Amino acid sequence: MDPLQFEKVGTLIYGMQRLDSSLTSISQWFAPTVVVPDGASPDEKLSRRLTAATSFFAARLAHDDVGDEYALVLIEVCQLEHLCANLLSSNGTAELNQYLSRLRQAHSSLADVIEKIGYPDIPPNFLREHGIPS
Repeated sequence: MDPLQFEKVGTLIYGMQRLDSSLTSISQWFAPTVVVPDGASPDEKLSRRLTAATSFFAARLAHDDVGDEYALVLIEVCQLEHLCANLLSSNGTAELNQYLSRLRQAHSSLADVIEKIGYPDIPPNFLREHGIPS
């Protein structure tokens, strides 16, 4: 693998970690009793995060469209986690640019949701400005 590919893999890993940490933080803000354990599978994280989001958005009917947007971000991140695990275990790089593009979009979509719900701990512009480089 050439050095540029190693850099892209590093960017992918870093971006996925940033999204995972952001989503964990938001889920705890939504529903402090819904815990996502360390080492949870992507599917388990998705399930618990959707539970937290459902609880949060059910209490705030004005945010119903945002709830759908947030669920789409959660699903996309879960899919990316599965794809990235397969990519890294197979040492394939053909899909790397596609995954990075999807990761950029997930950062942007999450920033939009954070802005709409008023989540105080992650500035939306941080995700936009310090997201995944093109």
